[in-house]
Amino acid sequence: MKKNMLLAALLYWLAFTLAGCGGGGTDSLAPTTPTGVQATVSGENRIDLAWAPAADNASLAGYKVYRDGGHIGSSGITAYSDVGVTQGVTYSYQVSAVDYVGNESEKSQDVTVNTGDTSAPTIPANLQATVVSSSEVRLTWTASTDDVGVSGYRIYRDGSLIGTPMGLNYSDTGLSTASTYSYRVSAFDAAGNASSQTSALTVNTGDTTPPTVPAGVAAAAVSSTRIDLSWTASTDDVAVASYRIYRNSALLATVSGTSYSDTGLAASTATRTTYRLSTGQATRQRRAPMHRPPRPRRPDGPERS
Repeated sequence: MKKNMLLAALLYWLAFTLAGCGGGGTDSLAPTTPTGVQATVSGENRIDLAWAPAADNASLAGYKVYRDGGHIGSSGITAYSDVGVTQGVTYSYQVSAVDYVGNESEKSQDVTVNTGDTSAPTIPANLQATVVSSSEVRLTWTASTDDVGVSGYRIYRDGSLIGTPMGLNYSDTGLSTASTYSYRVSAFDAAGNASSQTSALTVNTGDTTPPTVPAGVAAAAVSSTRIDLSWTASTDDVAVASYRIYRNSALLATVSGTSYSDTGLAASTATRTTYRLSTGQATRQRRAPMHRPPRPRRPDGPERS
């Protein structure tokens, strides 16, 4: 008896369903419109949709999902995942309900979502530096790439941000002479995503400015074998390291002070010596005065009668 009741109920349900599918029925009522549609960005290329169930007078078959007005898929449940979307793009979604006869509800209200941009650009490559002068360094690098677009680059000197150019080069000016600097570069996009920084590139500006010419060069013949030199100190943007002394165009000595004694000269009845002083590229010439060694005293002659 129980089995017969179950069979009868099953036959009744089957007959009702077939009628709703066009098996002699006249179901022309569409399901209700889905409500509460929500969109969530669940990854770099995925948006998850969810909504409240719709109702139908007979039997609900499922839902159709639309993106920007175009049908992109169907679902038998109240959820759908749209994969393959592009970062940084805004999308509009709608959902409709359908029954087994094919009646379709009105589309839901639009729900708009922006996928955002969570991917950083690639790291700039081939960072190079050219020392333009003792106070300027010019940096160049190869362009980064990004899934949406690279907006610019950030330049770091010794760990501090010093510039944000849009191009592939940057000139760092106002540097100190003969100083060492460390540079790094990163790329960023419009969403604020930044790449990792490049490896550090160390640059020394060097010293291209020579000291001033030594002034006030004076030479004094102390004896027949010694000449004393003195001069006024030169100046330099960094520091004067030493002075080079030349005698008759030949390098004689290198000293750090502002005086020098040239000894061991050959005694002569008449000697003229030329001295030159140099601090790098700056030179000053001075001729030592002629000096004669003391003449030997003549012996006294015989007395005249």
